[in-house]
Amino acid sequence: MRRFILLFLVSILLMTGCQTIPKDALSLSPESLAQRQIQTRKYETKDEAKILTACAGLLQDMGFNIVLQRHII
Repeated sequence: MRRFILLFLVSILLMTGCQTIPKDALSLSPESLAQRQIQTRKYETKDEAKILTACAGLLQDMGFNIVLQRHII
């Protein structure tokens, strides 16, 4: 039984060690750039609390539950 487990582990290590990463694995497609531009927003205000309140309200409208936790440092 020990020999079987050892053989199994060695074969798994050998199989995973031979895999390579494709050259285009980390390049972004034109569709992902277009999607990012659609999802990016710029706000006219610098009031962070106002932006966070609006985002939290939007998430609640979408059905998410928001729980505020205050950490005392």
